[in-house]
Amino acid sequence: MTPDIDLQLAVAIKALIDVVTPAVDAANPMAREQLRLAILTLEHVKARHAYQPRRARRELANALELAADIQDIIGSARIEAARKAAAVSLADLSTSTSDLKAATERLLVAIDATLDQLTDRSMRKRCDRAVLKGAKAQFDLNRSWFLRTGREQDALIPQLEDLI
Repeated sequence: MTPDIDLQLAVAIKALIDVVTPAVDAANPMAREQLRLAILTLEHVKARHAYQPRRARRELANALELAADIQDIIGSARIEAARKAAAVSLADLSTSTSDLKAATERLLVAIDATLDQLTDRSMRKRCDRAVLKGAKAQFDLNRSWFLRTGREQDALIPQLEDLI
């Protein structure tokens, strides 16, 4: 029987703390700091890995909202086709995390390629505003992802569970 990932991570973290940390020479601050960072990273992975599928769904939903906003401005057939395909992936609850990420990437590439070809200044300005609006949701998600690590101190950042 293979232990689940939570148990494997807990065992690895415990071994690093209880066995490896005392064995690292106190006179080597770089090694101690790297070990501390490795432990923090594993603790973060342990705390967040179960949220990966929900995060991937939220990221795709964010990209779909951006695509809809851009589509309302410029009416691109390329974005519409990518948006429809992405919506199918999001609606299918059996879509894997990696497939959700791939759908997000395809949609964002379609948006990017379309915006790169946009020459009308007025439309471009409106699209830029839509991109900034869309970036806020993704930015909040990314910041909330790291709240538990202590890298984010802002009390106003929404909790991950509220965003996904």
